[in-house]
Amino acid sequence: MTNFFYITDLSLPSDKAQAVHIFKMLDNFQEFSKKVTLICPYSKKKFDFKKNYKLHSKKKIIINSIFKKKFSNTFLRRFLFAIRISLLLKNKKSIILTRSLISSFFMSIFNIDHFLEIHQEIKGITKLLLIDFDYINSKNIIKVIFISQGLANFYSSKKTNYIVLHDACELRDFTKKKPSKYVKNIYYVGSFYKGRGIELIEQIASKMQDLNFFAYGMRNEKKNQLRI
Repeated sequence: MTNFFYITDLSLPSDKAQAVHIFKMLDNFQEFSKKVTLICPYSKKKFDFKKNYKLHSKKKIIINSIFKKKFSNTFLRRFLFAIRISLLLKNKKSIILTRSLISSFFMSIFNIDHFLEIHQEIKGITKLLLIDFDYINSKNIIKVIFISQGLANFYSSKKTNYIVLHDACELRDFTKKKPSKYVKNIYYVGSFYKGRGIELIEQIASKMQDLNFFAYGMRNEKKNQLRI
C-alpha cells in the first residue's frame, strides 16, 4: 500500500457535484492506500465531510489547505496554488491524481509524475498550455483519464496515452427498488459542454420517441434548458 494524493482547485466545502465526486473517490481509495490526502486551496475547519458527503470508510481523509483564507477562484489564484503544490509534492514517492489542469502543467514543469483527470472541454489559457503547447503529452503524465468516450474522442487526436473511466454512483447510498414499467420521462441534469453526452442523448431520444427526454444545464452555456 502507498500514499495517495488528490489535487483539486475547488475550495471546500462546496455544493458542486465535483465535491461529492472527489470525496466518493477518496472514500473508496482508502481501501487501497496507506494514507489518502486531499490538497485544495482552502477548507473550512470543523466541517463534517464524512456526514455531509455520506462517506463509508472508517479511515480519515487528510485535507491539506494551501491558503489560510478563502478567495475567489481566479486564474492567478489557481496559478499560485499550482506552484505551491508542485513545490510541496516534489520528490514525494506517491500516487498523485489531479483534476486541476493548471496544476498538471506545473507538475510537468517540476518533473512530478501524476495522473490527469479531465471532466470537460478544456478552454482558455489552460487550453493554450495543455493542447496548443502540447503539455497534455508530457512524459510526467502517466495517463490521462477521460470520464466519457465522447470527451476522449474530442481529444483523441491530441492525446494517445489515455483511458476512459466513466463516473459511477455509490450503490450503498441507495435502497433497491424494482424498476418501474411506466417510466415516461428521462432527465439529464448537468453541463452541456462538449463530451458530456448531449449528442448521444439526442440520438437515443430519436430512437425512443415514446419517451420524453429533458436536459437541464447550468453555468455559462448558451442553453440552460433543453427538451429533446
